[in-house]
Parts: sequence; structure tokens; C-alpha cells
Amino acid sequence: MKTFALSNKAFNSGQDIKPDLGVSLEQLRRYKEADESLQAACFSRGIETPRLVAKAK
Repeated sequence: MKTFALSNKAFNSGQDIKPDLGVSLEQLRRYKEADESLQAACFSRGIETPRLVAKAK
């Protein structure tokens, strides 16, 4: 019940809560590096895998 009360208070506080885009971009960069590394390892072994992170157009 406390969690609901705290989240309700935060929701009704009227303040804009903005995500930290620096952290989000850093996480995306790490996911992309890991995905590229996985793709390279699978490709070298002849294994087809779907991309986890879409490439920008």
C-alpha cells in the first residue's frame, strides 16, 4: 500500500519527470556493441541470428 501511495503522490506532484537521455544512449550503445559482437561470432560459425538492435536508416 505504501508503494501505491508514493507512486500516486509522485504522479500527482505536477512535476515533469524526464528520462536521462545520456544514460539511455549509453545503454543503447552497449547493447549495439554486444549485438554486433554476437552477430560476428555467430557469422564466423555459420549460424544465422536476428539482430537485436535495429540499424538506423
